[in-house]
Amino acid sequence: MINVYFWTARSLEQTDSNFYPLLLLGGIDDVTICGLLAKKQDRYTSPQIQNELLQTMAPSEIIIASSIRDARYITIMADEMTDASNREQVVECFRWVGSDFEDFVGFHKVDKVNADMLAAVIKDVDLHNCRGQCYDGAAKMARSRTGTATQLHHVEERAICTHCYGHALNLAVADVVKQSKVIRDVLDTVGEINKLLKYSPRRDSLFEQLKSSVSPGTVGFRTRCPTQWTVIASCATLIISELFSLLWDKVSGMQEKLQIDQAMLPRRHKAPRQFEVGDGQGTFTETVEDYFRAEYYVVIDAALACIRQRLNQPGYQTYHCLENLLASALNGTDYQQDLNFIADFYGDDIDKLLVMPATNAVSERSASALRKVKTYLRTTMCDTRLNNLLVLHVHKDCCDSLVLAVCLNQFVSDSEHRLSLFGKF
Repeated sequence: MINVYFWTARSLEQTDSNFYPLLLLGGIDDVTICGLLAKKQDRYTSPQIQNELLQTMAPSEIIIASSIRDARYITIMADEMTDASNREQVVECFRWVGSDFEDFVGFHKVDKVNADMLAAVIKDVDLHNCRGQCYDGAAKMARSRTGTATQLHHVEERAICTHCYGHALNLAVADVVKQSKVIRDVLDTVGEINKLLKYSPRRDSLFEQLKSSVSPGTVGFRTRCPTQWTVIASCATLIISELFSLLWDKVSGMQEKLQIDQAMLPRRHKAPRQFEVGDGQGTFTETVEDYFRAEYYVVIDAALACIRQRLNQPGYQTYHCLENLLASALNGTDYQQDLNFIADFYGDDIDKLLVMPATNAVSERSASALRKVKTYLRTTMCDTRLNNLLVLHVHKDCCDSLVLAVCLNQFVSDSEHRLSLFGKF
């Protein structure tokens, strides 16, 4: 509720705003609030007072210090995004070993998003205990000579940069789709069906009526995400995770059940003359099943190649040795080679294994929080107010455990006039 109270007030004179009616609503149970609002001075409802109260309740530096004060090693995770006021924001998150593992630190508004600007924002943190970096793999982050990761690596050589493996997997799936005409056609068809239904309330209502009468237990048609390829499978009914023969039998059974026309082979095309070698005849598949079997294995081969390419990062060998070391130790097999590699690389910093990130999901979640707090109705708030609101929104456990009397006493103690007016709580 703290977010709502201090979120929507713009001016003391705007009695039709959300903030003023909320105060009047609170005055029903507390006559002191009504007496405060009846005053012409010392009402303490101005935006400046709100910002000061928020700063008292949500000092991000105190939350950060209390969370990572005893952390020996940390990993820095960052991402950039555009807020509702069309301003570039850089979110900064930490990963450490403790009761909390990853958490949001704050947003930084920047005039431009380049490697130097991002490095300057991140360098405000003490990098001597930094043992890892995790970004989305954009050029300004991962450029080999002038990227943000390279600049931080020059300050602390043991801060290994990791391209978020979730993002890398997403790019690998996108590469596979580009290489397979069958998948491209399927996704284009799904996209056109999506436009046909979801962009027309009338057609969408007719589709819901048809679905409820024909197959009431089905989920329905889901909107396909245009960028997050790894979640596109949720809008389909089949996932290629079985052998092709099992998959083909399943598709054929559904085809007969839904009374769909049989699939047909595509028209045969001869290879262009410049690609012809010798006098041999071209090879064509004889059945539809053989055609899709070939396409199936083309997709599998492309997926394996793209995953290897995208996940083969400079720090991947280190992660691979760590995984082999743990697996070999659990299975009781020889792990001396991997142990020697890890010991030579880390030295006495073996504890930092636990702070190595695999994904940068916490930054994406923080971006979602930014869209909830800074909406198109609240695009003029200052950066300090925005960060304080986000700290209260993200760190709900800290917000719920706040002792309001302590916060109010700190607020009152900052001014002799307030102390004489309100006293101690």
